[in-house]
Amino acid sequence: MLKKFLSGFFGFAVLASLSAAALDVFPQLLKPRPKDSIARQGPDTKPPDLFADISVTAPALGAKWRLGSEKAILWSADPAKVGPNVRVLLMKAQQVQTASGQQAQYVIKDSWASGGSGYNWKIPMNIPPGESTSNGKSGSSQIFKLVPQPTFTFIQPAANAAWKAGQSYTVQWTYSGEAGGPLTLMLFCSGGNVVDNIPLNGPNGNRTYLFPVSVQAAAGPAALLLIEKNKDAALENDLIGYRGIQLALNIVK
Repeated sequence: MLKKFLSGFFGFAVLASLSAAALDVFPQLLKPRPKDSIARQGPDTKPPDLFADISVTAPALGAKWRLGSEKAILWSADPAKVGPNVRVLLMKAQQVQTASGQQAQYVIKDSWASGGSGYNWKIPMNIPPGESTSNGKSGSSQIFKLVPQPTFTFIQPAANAAWKAGQSYTVQWTYSGEAGGPLTLMLFCSGGNVVDNIPLNGPNGNRTYLFPVSVQAAAGPAALLLIEKNKDAALENDLIGYRGIQLALNIVK
């Protein structure tokens, strides 16, 4: 069967210790028969043009895609020219892609409808982050970057600190990586409370927030959660639904 290759990685590619990354779109070749003759899809079908125009529009130049997030690889192509299917590949920097896809760093999708205009890629967490680009024969994306999920850390309060119901306490945090925010602080206990839409660096830019403990908070063990609420931090099949960190506390009356 003839397919197409998306090399240059249509706007969402992951880089493994590379200097630049991109997605490529390629037509799939017919496998040669014993005498190197070309197998056709049908009596009125000819092999796709490896140099046919496949325009990859996403990822955009300089885009940063997080590992573990879902991103849309977008392209435009004429199935009559490039064939019914494409192959979406992640390429290393300055790597020349072959029609067979043998040199791809990562096969995102082995076969996808060329006229579908895109593919939603759930980026695996185990792909090494970095930048990549590809010099494929058909449909390369712009250079973009795959980045790891950011890491958050509580500075204040200390673990197992005692918080009194009805009082307010300073929460301070730090982070590394490509965080985006906004943040949510949640006191997880019976009668606990939530504060949403906290700026990534806090209201005053010093990554602190004065958190009011609900008067209804029940005495006993509790957990303070710091959550990044955006699409890139979303988690499936999770009680909270987003990535975050937690700290043990004790609520007193």
